[in-house]
Amino acid sequence: MEEIAKERLNKAAKKYIALMLMGSIGMASIFSVGAFSRRVHVKVDDIEKTFLTVNNDTDKILDQADIKVFEGDDVNRQEDQDIEISIKRACSVSVSKGKQQVSFVKAVETVGDAIKESGIPVDENDEINYPVDEKVFSGMSIEINEMNKIKISADGAQREYSVPADLSVNEALNYLGINISSNDLINVDVASNVYEGMEITISRVEIREVVKKEEIPFNKVYKTTHLLDGKPQQVSSTGKKGEKEVVVKEIVVDGIVKASEEISSKVITEPVDEVILKGTDLPDAEPAVSKKIVAPVSSSSVSEGSSNSFSNASNVLVGSATAYTASSGARTSQGNTPTPGITIAVNPNKIPYGKHLVITDLNDNIICTGVAQDTGGALKNGNALVDIFMRTKAECLKFGRKKVKVYEK
Repeated sequence: MEEIAKERLNKAAKKYIALMLMGSIGMASIFSVGAFSRRVHVKVDDIEKTFLTVNNDTDKILDQADIKVFEGDDVNRQEDQDIEISIKRACSVSVSKGKQQVSFVKAVETVGDAIKESGIPVDENDEINYPVDEKVFSGMSIEINEMNKIKISADGAQREYSVPADLSVNEALNYLGINISSNDLINVDVASNVYEGMEITISRVEIREVVKKEEIPFNKVYKTTHLLDGKPQQVSSTGKKGEKEVVVKEIVVDGIVKASEEISSKVITEPVDEVILKGTDLPDAEPAVSKKIVAPVSSSSVSEGSSNSFSNASNVLVGSATAYTASSGARTSQGNTPTPGITIAVNPNKIPYGKHLVITDLNDNIICTGVAQDTGGALKNGNALVDIFMRTKAECLKFGRKKVKVYEK
């Protein structure tokens, strides 16, 4: 029994000693890990991770943090008491200028950094499609445009612009948003290339139609008459100006009319002639009139100087006779060509058209014969009984106004 008890005691003692040894080893391990671990700070993609590691190799530390590193990424490590690792991700970037183009995959911060990395030079007048301090992104295409400074005069002002050097004048105007019409005038060939210091002048041209109203002057018609008894001339009827509507095509350059052309006109109001009477030097007597028949209606119907020649007249009227003329190509109110010695204008309400007429002075001396073919305002308003057509204005003025008898045949 005593031996059994000793054996149990020995087993218990061994177990205790074993437990003590295991505890000492565990404490030593914990002490060892704590003594050799370090704090790590990793910054990537705007994310920061902090942890403890016993690893010193950067790749193993990043594996521990489950962070992948790709080709072109920039990994930067700094150490003090802690380990600091920063990762800049690489971007695929292209930089071009004219025919030069450089593409790469690399970690760059800004557009300026990317241009510097490409090695493409940038001149003072060059224009970049992104601000140089803008942060790059993957797939970014940076374009450097060589620029020319040009001056453009248009619409009353001159301004300086910068345009890409490889553009034509027409492309440069489109690039600047300056509109031109097909009528505008430009001092250079729009197909030519722009160059540094080029000066372009654009003259705006407008072709327009303008409707204007214009006065039509009236004519002055002079008639001689013995009724004034040698007195100075006087206005028998006042003239009135007419009015016409004229359509004019105008070419306007920069607001100034350079040329105009009348393309149509329409009379709105006809002018009215002013009639001026001029007295003869004979105070009381009628001017002497030849008895010769100017244009007899027929040799059988009228005999020179004989009162019996009017015995078969259907009607006799007494009133004033005047004279008139007309321009070449004119027509009577009946459509005839007015003919001296034949055409006589009448008031058809008093003397019907087509009547053969013999006109004499008050003593039955024949002045002329003719046919009632025309009419006029003076006849319709009663200012004259007949108006005799003559070749010239001078003949009309010489005839003046006379008291006459009119025999209708």
